[in-house]
Amino acid sequence: MKISRITLCLAISAFITTGAAARLMSPISINHDEPRADVICTGIIEGFKPVKLDETDKPDQEMNLKEEVSLKIVRVQKGDLQPGSTINIRYHDSNDVRICPEGYCSVDLGRYIMVFAKKVGDSYVLSRSVDISLMLSETAHTPYIQSKDAKSNIRWEILNSIYQKSPDEMIRTLTFHGDVLTASDIDKYIGPMLQSADTSTRAFALSQYVKFDNRKWLVEAMDCLKSSFESEQYKDGKLSLSDLRNSLQSVKLLPEEVGYAAGMLESPSIEVRQLASSMLCSSRQKEALPALKKALDDSDKIVRYLAMRGMAAIMRDDNGPIANFNEFLELSTKAEESKYLDYWKNKPLDNLVPQK
Repeated sequence: MKISRITLCLAISAFITTGAAARLMSPISINHDEPRADVICTGIIEGFKPVKLDETDKPDQEMNLKEEVSLKIVRVQKGDLQPGSTINIRYHDSNDVRICPEGYCSVDLGRYIMVFAKKVGDSYVLSRSVDISLMLSETAHTPYIQSKDAKSNIRWEILNSIYQKSPDEMIRTLTFHGDVLTASDIDKYIGPMLQSADTSTRAFALSQYVKFDNRKWLVEAMDCLKSSFESEQYKDGKLSLSDLRNSLQSVKLLPEEVGYAAGMLESPSIEVRQLASSMLCSSRQKEALPALKKALDDSDKIVRYLAMRGMAAIMRDDNGPIANFNEFLELSTKAEESKYLDYWKNKPLDNLVPQK
């Protein structure tokens, strides 16, 4: 049986979000990136130093390279820089710096960005090798008062930029970058989206509550995903569910929540059953064992594999036969699978499952 790459990712818990955000920008984590930067500031790109391509390079393709740009500072979040001054910043790998077909490096002059940088000699370099600059709003929609807390300054800068976006784009920008929204911000910015008649919007809102470990919304989020995957809208490609799926994928189920995931194994949707088996597998809860054992007979190969892995992990049985994922996918018959699955199907659960 041939398994698509997307299905493969689903099976091994990747559930990777697809779309433009995958490479266009590396997410900024305030708690992680702020301490690593000597200076953090927002400003306007005013100029750059062009670099001639080598003959071995291909000028007809976009390329990333080290390049230095001039940034006129407008606001400072960290460091002793002054608004109105200009600094030079060397990019490692940036969307703001790229190769044009004529063979010279170009930048989007006038672009307003926030950069996290380290001081090197008379200039600066980005504080990590991947792109760590963020397009923002030049206009201060609320008064900016620089505080001694750099994280608060960064957070203000990102929140300030939501005014230039549509509501949906605004929320997705905020949630793309880590450590920006607080629990109260979730209620303020995302809470209203829970009432949306649009399934994709509501699913996204639920994904953020789950992401913030708000257990109050977990069951509703699981129900929303289940009904959405089973709907004709999803089959017609009209729903966006990746955010909710990713958030649920990362949930560590509590014993009392295992039953909800177990119930999802009865769904006619393969996607729902794959997610449910993955959640049960990673739960490490003994309450999940009966459902996982039953899932060894599921019609979907990935569900069967995750059920086997889950039982082995929860029971801490290193003696049972376990195939790696690729090896299991290559098994072409149920007889070949039985060499692995029969051991777990016959494994007694006595004294392992808590009594209710």
